[in-house]
Amino acid sequence: MDSVTPKNSSVAAGQVGVVKEWTVPDKSIVGGIIEFSLSNTVSNTAMNYRVRTVAANNTTADLTKNQNPVVNYYSEDGATHPRGSWNFADIKSSVSYSAGSGWKYYNASNGDTDDLMKASNSYKDPEAPPAQGPASSNKGHYGIKYNLDVTLNNTTGAEKTVKVYVAARGTNYYAGAVRWSGEGVTYKVPKLESYLKVSGNEQPAVEVATVKLAPGASITRTITMSTAGGASTPALIAFQTV
Repeated sequence: MDSVTPKNSSVAAGQVGVVKEWTVPDKSIVGGIIEFSLSNTVSNTAMNYRVRTVAANNTTADLTKNQNPVVNYYSEDGATHPRGSWNFADIKSSVSYSAGSGWKYYNASNGDTDDLMKASNSYKDPEAPPAQGPASSNKGHYGIKYNLDVTLNNTTGAEKTVKVYVAARGTNYYAGAVRWSGEGVTYKVPKLESYLKVSGNEQPAVEVATVKLAPGASITRTITMSTAGGASTPALIAFQTV
């Protein structure tokens, strides 16, 4: 969710350019959300382009040379991973918290009330084989940004400090990236075990922000999140007055 400079900022007609590439360490997974705008430098000519993700088996390969057919999907258990393209890449929601009200929890990106990336509303290419189209809904919201507007209120007569956390809420673990608006910094979220995987009443979490609120103050900030591929959703947003 940070700004990057594309490797190739312009691509000639009929040629291939690279927006971003990574070297992936052994036994690792690399993921990312890439947003970019396209503009045409040739007037009165419609743009015709294709966007692909490609891979190579060595670190010196020229990725522009990989024009092999699209891989249908990867599966070890017979399950088809979600595939598809939608006409938006952000989901927006909101939540409010009153300082002094103890622990409160919000179920972000729950794949139920905000299950917007369904197979039925995905773009479909009639010439593509079935596995290239939307195999199922993208309930995990992989490859998008989840924007949660957070309003913090202090209706008491004293200054209050509110802490905001992210934790796992699914059946396994949560991981990804998170940003608190106003800071301009993106933080990695390590693998956080679900409450179902830990004993007692505690579970691991990461602190997103600590906010001091004057008496009668109210602020609104945005938590922007991206879920790592393979991680469970939804995420838990927790609020606490300390």
